[in-house]
Amino acid sequence: MNPLSVLTRRSRLFRMRKLAEVALHTYGLNDAHLSFIQYGENVIYRVDTSDIFTPSSETNPYIPNRYVLRIHAMGDAEAIASELTWLAALNKEAGLSVPAPVPTPGSWLAHDASYLLA
Repeated sequence: MNPLSVLTRRSRLFRMRKLAEVALHTYGLNDAHLSFIQYGENVIYRVDTSDIFTPSSETNPYIPNRYVLRIHAMGDAEAIASELTWLAALNKEAGLSVPAPVPTPGSWLAHDASYLLA
């Protein structure tokens, strides 16, 4: 498999979509719908699910069963983990209405899946 750096933009996006589908499978969201949003430093998809993870809070300003999947095409794993930990703390401990990361079933806030792109 060719490294991402030598692929066309279209080929990179195709490979990232396959990676996004693997990520959804990790969460048990095989029937979720992916909608492409952006490709820059990250590849971002909107994820629409059925009623699997309905938020319990009536004060939650976000649309139930809608998520953002952000694939970091490049970056520092420690910086990414730090950002996600910070967002989780702002949401839970400070009570701020910021997007909260959803841990994987293995309790990870981020997962290195670069081996799938090699």
